[in-house]
Amino acid sequence: MKKKQNFIFDENTEIYTIQLKKKNYWWLLLLLLPFLLLILQIRFSKDITFKTIDNNSGIALEGANVDFTCFDRNFIDFKSFKFATQDTINFLQSTNNQGIVVFKVSYTLFQKVFHSKDITTVIATGGCFQSDTLHPLYFDLMKQKINELKLDSRRKTLDFLVVDAFDGQVLPDADVVIDFYISGQKQSFTGKSDARGIVEAEILYCADSLVVNASKYGYNSFSNSGNIQNYDSLPSRTLPLEPILASIDFLVKDLYTKQPVPNATAKLHIDNSVLTLTTNTNGLGKGMFDSLGITKQMYIEVSHPAYYDTTTQKYTVEEFIKLNEEDRTIYIRPKPGNLTFKNVDKYTNNPISGVKNVVYVNDQLKGEYYSNSNGEFTVPDLSPNDKVSIISTHENYMLNDQSIKDRPLSQLNNQPKRTIPMEPDLQPHNVKPPRVNCRAHFSGTLLSDVFVDNHMSVIYQADKYGEYVGEGEYPNNAIAFPNAVDHTFDAIAVDKGTRVILYSEPNFQGSVLLDVTGPALINNVKWQNESRIKNVNTKTLGGGLDGLFPKSCRRWSSSNMNNWSRGSVKVICSQ
Repeated sequence: MKKKQNFIFDENTEIYTIQLKKKNYWWLLLLLLPFLLLILQIRFSKDITFKTIDNNSGIALEGANVDFTCFDRNFIDFKSFKFATQDTINFLQSTNNQGIVVFKVSYTLFQKVFHSKDITTVIATGGCFQSDTLHPLYFDLMKQKINELKLDSRRKTLDFLVVDAFDGQVLPDADVVIDFYISGQKQSFTGKSDARGIVEAEILYCADSLVVNASKYGYNSFSNSGNIQNYDSLPSRTLPLEPILASIDFLVKDLYTKQPVPNATAKLHIDNSVLTLTTNTNGLGKGMFDSLGITKQMYIEVSHPAYYDTTTQKYTVEEFIKLNEEDRTIYIRPKPGNLTFKNVDKYTNNPISGVKNVVYVNDQLKGEYYSNSNGEFTVPDLSPNDKVSIISTHENYMLNDQSIKDRPLSQLNNQPKRTIPMEPDLQPHNVKPPRVNCRAHFSGTLLSDVFVDNHMSVIYQADKYGEYVGEGEYPNNAIAFPNAVDHTFDAIAVDKGTRVILYSEPNFQGSVLLDVTGPALINNVKWQNESRIKNVNTKTLGGGLDGLFPKSCRRWSSSNMNNWSRGSVKVICSQ
């Protein structure tokens, strides 16, 4: 035992050093060390949950492979008696149908305290998705209920070409929508074709199927479908749009007379002359173009030897269709030295359209000119000393080559002198003899089953009052059934299957007075109250005629048949 010493103060001493001696407990730490080692070895369990989702759509990804690598640290490995050991732990598992995968991990207190900044490696892969590698902190993963792994889809770029199905021209600004599906989940791409007609679409690499739709104003939509392999070649990615088609019609008229100009040549220029169509106007000065895309840009150029060329302004086909008739009329200006001639019927003085006029000037062929709806045609570029000859022909008229023959222009100084009268060709055409079920009985008396001289004849018994008429075209009734015409036309009996068309004027002109297919018995309405005929439509006809002309086919005429004599008739048979 150490001896205690007393402190003696000496005022001559300036500094004193006092040392206190405390008790030492270091031995106690040695006793606790084994317990501290055991505490650091305490192990905890924890679930780490990952969820894989599509980074674009947010859809959970089923069947994605998640590779999770982490460290397991121990203060001491009792098996090897090594301190501060580190082991690498690897987990590999696929996500369920909700995109979830759960890894059960464990760690020591030693790892938590001394290695809280441990970094893990998480690799997520999928057949249809791009791999993604993350390096999060180990203990940060444990803090989250679910750790999301956002994967970008594996995509393939396909270029689709939109073209006009008719002319193959590329179509810019077309709308292209592509719907594609993965495991029943739909995604879509929307784009517009560029100036080359191309739209570049990003498609999921593993899309189960694609539905491609292309549309553009003025065109019918186009759609097709298939899997992604069906679109490997450019032809399969070409989207042809059929244009919506329409027809346009127009009129060509003389600028000054406002009369139609037949046989004018009209050229239709489409899309700055990419396509040019040509037509000629008819006798009414009318022209037509059909099968035109409604969005096409167009203009019409009109030419004629007797007129200066004229061009319309530009329209789309759709705009031109909506114009009224006046705005669709193209007026062309006549050249100097033109003369207008006219074809007319010799007897009625009515204009005749469609007459072919072969014109010779000074014995040289000038050209062929067809009369318009007013019977007019224009011969261009005539000089004062010219002599003109014209040969005029028409299917319903006799040839006229005498009215204007070697006529100097000085003798053609007014319209009457330039009028060409046409003699009707009244001879029947395509005539066949009458036969059963192909004939008509025309009579100048009424028709029934009894004969009354000068008043009534028996059906199908030819006499001085009427005759049979067989199949054919008869421009003059007086030639077709002269007996009936001579005795005031009063009745017709038409065979079964035979059609009769009566016109009010010769050459099948004027109004249609009658158009009937037999069997038919028609008597003049003028005599419907006459006692000997008034019951003809209701009585039983004798001589077997009742079966040929039952009551249902008998009637009175619509007007007085006496006035029908001067016209023309066609008899047409069905067999």
